[in-house]
Amino acid sequence: VVENVHFAKYDGGKLYYQRGTDQGRIDRGIYRAGPDGASPEKINKLSVWQFEDLLGDWVYFLQYSGKHYRVRLDGSVGVQ
Repeated sequence: VVENVHFAKYDGGKLYYQRGTDQGRIDRGIYRAGPDGASPEKINKLSVWQFEDLLGDWVYFLQYSGKHYRVRLDGSVGVQ
């Protein structure tokens, strides 16, 4: 079971999401887990304000600064 989930997207048998902290904040980074929450892993440490979409091998998101980014689903940093 995945807890404290924010802005989750599901694609290709995996759940991509942000986690909330016990202090009510959003943890830095994007996480990936199985559909049942099994084998969660943090795939990067980027500050994400909101997920926008998952397309192909990319996750698109909005950063706190208002800039739009895309990152590969393997966690490698993409482009602004």
